[in-house]
Amino acid sequence: MKIELNNEVKKLRNSPKNISLFQFIVKVARRENDFKSSIIIERCHINKSTFSKMKCDEEYIPSKDTLLLIALGYKLNLDEAETLLNKGGYSLMTNRSRDILFRLAFSRKIYDLNKVNMILIENHLKKIGSVAS
Repeated sequence: MKIELNNEVKKLRNSPKNISLFQFIVKVARRENDFKSSIIIERCHINKSTFSKMKCDEEYIPSKDTLLLIALGYKLNLDEAETLLNKGGYSLMTNRSRDILFRLAFSRKIYDLNKVNMILIENHLKKIGSVAS
């Protein structure tokens, strides 16, 4: 029995429930009325090349930290942040300190990158992104 992989992949990709990672980001950006590349890049503290890869290659998966930066930049709630991470193949683990702190940040609506990094550093964990002074 030959499996028509290409047809199955097309069906899954075209399913309304299965929007791509970039389509999800676009959806969030449109909700905030700021879908200009430069605004997304600035708001989320991501670099131009990463944004370009996400935009041009639907199979490109950015790092977990990049997705967390996007979630913070768009002030996603915990469920939305987890959906974004899941689209990239990641999750917020309940047994990892850094992930637990991000869960708390999203649930307590702490979106300021400086504050999040301060909390991470206070807990001897790797900070996220780069923050301009």
